[in-house]
Amino acid sequence: MQTGKVLSTTDVKKILAEYFKVSEDKIIVSKYSYIVLDGE
Repeated sequence: MQTGKVLSTTDVKKILAEYFKVSEDKIIVSKYSYIVLDGE
């Protein structure tokens, strides 16, 4: 049996923002994916 942590939208946005080095408001949440807008 696999166990894992279920991440909330906010958690995922924080992780993505950190990873792509953009601010959280640059990340758009759509139904099945996250879109990261390039800040440059």
